Amino acid sequence: MAAPRNRAGCRARRNAGRQPGRDQRPRDRRRRPDRAAALPDATQPGIPGARRDQTAPPQPSWPRRPGLAHDQGDVVNAIPNTLRGKDIAVVDVEGNGQTPPEIIEIAILTVSGETVDIGDMRAWLIKPQQPITQIVTRKVHGIKNSDVESCPGWVEIAPDIDAALAGRTLVAHNAGVEQRVLASHLPDWSPPMVLDTLRLAKAVWRDLPSYSLDKLLEHAGLDMSAVAEQGYHRGGYDAWAAWRLLCRLVEDSGLDWTGLVSAAAPKEFVPKAEPEGGLW
Repeated sequence: MAAPRNRAGCRARRNAGRQPGRDQRPRDRRRRPDRAAALPDATQPGIPGARRDQTAPPQPSWPRRPGLAHDQGDVVNAIPNTLRGKDIAVVDVEGNGQTPPEIIEIAILTVSGETVDIGDMRAWLIKPQQPITQIVTRKVHGIKNSDVESCPGWVEIAPDIDAALAGRTLVAHNAGVEQRVLASHLPDWSPPMVLDTLRLAKAVWRDLPSYSLDKLLEHAGLDMSAVAEQGYHRGGYDAWAAWRLLCRLVEDSGLDWTGLVSAAAPKEFVPKAEPEGGLW
């Protein structure tokens, strides 16, 4: 069993999965006092969050869509014109498998300006009030009760989460899950807009055999090596995947902001069309 985490290792961690570029020297792995700890490596046994059957991202099982020049697992991505000027929070949450669910991991990628850097990712591990079920550990994210034993509870980190989300469009894959779970944890939070990459993919890439996040990444030919150390169903991996998928879908569709909202937002966030004027 892995040794319990120290409390500092549970708090917000930046630069998740970032790798040196071709012209960069390997980064000093020693922790700097002004930097939060890196996310755990989920591909190595004995490290919290590791999945026993996980080695490397699976090879595509069905044809990939031709990739674009920047689809090389970049850690810095240009923001598509449609999304520029928008304040966005790309979010993934992982739960304890209980009813009602409690968040045990959350990753938030904040997006503003003209570029987004994977180093802007923040992630928290959280100790729930109810234990993590064995089945969700085994079949979903690999996070064990011992991994979060020394981590703060939700009440302690809620102000940081609320501040990171405030005033930002929520983006997630199957975003209704994140929206509902976050709303139950943050009763005063309400996103100004929600964009669902699952809904958008179904509108842009019709008739695919699967719309799961991993299959869509394969279809798009998106290189996820920058966060491969975390693996599927960990917060940082899924949040970065949802962001890159959103960018590709926006590029492929050519949608402007109004069209994007119509295609990707839940009905309650889509403005109603104004009726055409009549004679009276």
